[in-house]
Amino acid sequence: MVDKQPCRHFSLKMETSSFVDVFYKVRDKRNSYTDLAFSRSLRYAQKQTGSEQRDILVYFDWEKRMARYSNFNAPRKPITIPPGTFDPLAAFYKLRCMDLSDKKEIKFPIADGKKCFMGRAKVVGQERITCFNTTYDTYVIEPELIHFGGVFKKNDKSTLRLWITKDEK
Repeated sequence: MVDKQPCRHFSLKMETSSFVDVFYKVRDKRNSYTDLAFSRSLRYAQKQTGSEQRDILVYFDWEKRMARYSNFNAPRKPITIPPGTFDPLAAFYKLRCMDLSDKKEIKFPIADGKKCFMGRAKVVGQERITCFNTTYDTYVIEPELIHFGGVFKKNDKSTLRLWITKDEK
């Protein structure tokens, strides 16, 4: 529940191995909450305790159409968000739940609390892949990375490819 509203909860945990920890330690937990209809984000949280420290909370205020961001309880100026905006983690799940069979490009608004932009991804093809002795028919997706930071910010020619199964899972 988010503010007494039933919701969907998505969680992601990222951690580098002990070998990589020597160079750049990552301990990252992200939690995303959307409405049950999966039409917009309600709250987003990111906690980093590795080499970089963050404790981010983003509240999506749909009455005022604003996203409110804070890091270690230090708020920033709220940003305006359009209807149907998703946080970065929920955006992946939103993409995963879409019917991609007749799509060439997907777009919907994404906000991290500091900025809001139109997230775009291209369906660049279909592939049959095998993973752990199981074969899957997939769509190959390339999200636009221009608005994402981290490793993608370091190289303007970065590409990310996602293989999303065609089945109901």
